[in-house]
Amino acid sequence: EGKDFDTITRERDEWKQKAELAEKDYNAKIAEREKNDLLKEACENIKFSSDSAKKAIMADIAKNVTVKDEKLIGFNDLMQRKMMQVHL
Repeated sequence: EGKDFDTITRERDEWKQKAELAEKDYNAKIAEREKNDLLKEACENIKFSSDSAKKAIMADIAKNVTVKDEKLIGFNDLMQRKMMQVHL
């Protein structure tokens, strides 16, 4: 419709890049949701002094753990360190 080959190619590349970025963003959000769900589950039976303490500790741990094979990697070590800090 009146567009030259270079314009069509450029527009195609722009849409492809937008689609790739959208997919990357979607995958990052899914991964973050999985991490948060696993963290919530892992902390379910732990007693905290308050809800704000729980939120703060969970946020700190979330920054420092990864998920692999639907498991939190590093959670136990971080939680153990947090509990030791509280008892000092």
